Amino acid sequence: MNLAQRMLDGMVTACGVDHPKQQRFLLGVSGGRDSVVMAHLFAEQELSFGICHCNFQLRGKAAEEDAQFVKALAAQLNCSFHLAVFDTQKVAKEDSVSIQMAARRLRYEWFESLQNTEGYDYIVTAHHLTDAIETQLHHLARGTGLKGLLGIPSSNGRVIRPLLLAGSAELAGYQDVHGLAFREDSSNAETKYTRNFIRHHILPPFRELNPRLEVTFGENMQRLKESAWLMDQML
Repeated sequence: MNLAQRMLDGMVTACGVDHPKQQRFLLGVSGGRDSVVMAHLFAEQELSFGICHCNFQLRGKAAEEDAQFVKALAAQLNCSFHLAVFDTQKVAKEDSVSIQMAARRLRYEWFESLQNTEGYDYIVTAHHLTDAIETQLHHLARGTGLKGLLGIPSSNGRVIRPLLLAGSAELAGYQDVHGLAFREDSSNAETKYTRNFIRHHILPPFRELNPRLEVTFGENMQRLKESAWLMDQML
């Protein structure tokens, strides 16, 4: 079964979406590889969707070029395009939070507003299995309980993450085979951010121990989810 069909099936079984081809989806697209692949997978399955993009004004001209790239992608895929420009640094300072926290809040508040005003049924993000592994390791390093070891949920209300069935290497393979252009965020290489540190310094040695790392961690997370469900039922 190809990736697009697996994604569609996962939207029903993992994300709880009834009749995906009868729903409207709002895709959060940064212009990076993962979200570009996601947009093409939705187009391949002939789903009804629009694309939204946030310019957080944190990377100057590169951020503007990202927005233009995503706008062109939406035109290529013949879908609606929505753009928001945020003064993220100002919001972070006013709220006394990190840039990352401010950007996350601004992004999801805008997503929800668009969903309501434009009539989308679901918000879709491009988080994948490797992201979930990084999240699990991050929580484990900080200290956590069972819930923190579950990775990233496939759905949270009307937010769904249908790419959690695939790791970053599989998405990169799809992008390469189809020759899809994408934008590379230079900040992804900066290991001062915890997630990037895990991605560049922790996961590679793990893959030397186990080349099937994504498969193994995915199975582990499924077992943990089942254990958490059983515990909830017992309580």
